[in-house]
Amino acid sequence: MDYLTLCESYAVWLLDEVPPLATVGPAAQQRFINVIDVLYEKQIRLLLVTRCDLETLVAGWNWRIFNERGVACKQLPRAV
Repeated sequence: MDYLTLCESYAVWLLDEVPPLATVGPAAQQRFINVIDVLYEKQIRLLLVTRCDLETLVAGWNWRIFNERGVACKQLPRAV
């Protein structure tokens, strides 16, 4: 999926039913990282709808992968 192209058409994104990242596989985690990275870079507003709080959403997540993408971990709460 070309997130950059979608960013040109939509100023606000809504992701619904986002599961805790520890419950999904590495491919799904990587897709989430890619989306967050692109939206953060393009300064697109992101609304997440989850059945858990942010701490639970990212608990057990491999932050090293996210940091390799160049976005500081502490920025995630502001980005999402």
